[in-house]
Amino acid sequence: MDQKAKQILKENNISYTDIQSIGHHELGRNHVYLIKDNNEEKVLKIYGRPVKFACEERGLRLLKDIQYVPKIYKSGEQDSNWILMEAFQGELLESVWYSLSNENRQKLMEKIGELLGKIHDCKTYDSFGLWQDLADVKIKKDYLTHRKTNDSNIIKKLRDQNLPEIKLFEKAYEALTKIYDELDESIKSVLCHRDFSYRNIIVKKEKGQYILSGLIDYEHCQPDDGSIDFNTMYQYHMLDKKEDEQAFYKGYEKYKKRPIDFEARKRYYMINLGIHSCSWSYGIAQDLYESGIKILKEYLK
Repeated sequence: MDQKAKQILKENNISYTDIQSIGHHELGRNHVYLIKDNNEEKVLKIYGRPVKFACEERGLRLLKDIQYVPKIYKSGEQDSNWILMEAFQGELLESVWYSLSNENRQKLMEKIGELLGKIHDCKTYDSFGLWQDLADVKIKKDYLTHRKTNDSNIIKKLRDQNLPEIKLFEKAYEALTKIYDELDESIKSVLCHRDFSYRNIIVKKEKGQYILSGLIDYEHCQPDDGSIDFNTMYQYHMLDKKEDEQAFYKGYEKYKKRPIDFEARKRYYMINLGIHSCSWSYGIAQDLYESGIKILKEYLK
């Protein structure tokens, strides 16, 4: 794949002095490279699936006026789907999360909340899920129909794999069906990141404090219920401390209000997240599979 990256750079007259492989190539999804041209750095991402390329490119273009969203320099979809985009200086928030002071973490959480609020506030839709031109099924305009179809597909995928924890997954699916009646059907669809956590947030250190540098990885971006972006943060325990949670929503609610059924929606998405993670990760990304099991056990008490 390194040769493919070099070929893309050559064919598109993109100069470089060095190319480094970054990202999780072992998952076999995408290949990501840090492209250096003397002192300038950019990121080249080559996509394993065309739909992920389409979601990321569309998301980045829709959010292009928001600070901390990477700019697109070039993209292509001939032999391979690829994007050359802005590289943010710094490191993943995940790598420094547990070393942050309470003050630094809360300041960061407020800025992160502001960023997500701006993303959710930029556009509303009359449907949920992939944009119709990218989907191979009819889009769902009704929120509950969308969620029920999604959950039904996940449990079917789990059943087909004959996994050892199938009884836990069946219990989770039953719990989801009972929460449907608690959810507000009139929820508006907004542009969502759908992988919003410290695994995709870049920070950099200035004057002894970490500040927000950028948000990456928009390949799951699509119209959805904004609450789905909160729950990846709960998944990675970013909002476990009350003061961190308050700081995040203080920033977020400068642009967008939380739904009135927030608590029911939170439990719903955490259980959904658990079974979704388990539906594809067994034997592929075992840490994510085990994380999904842990989430289910916590929220099915």
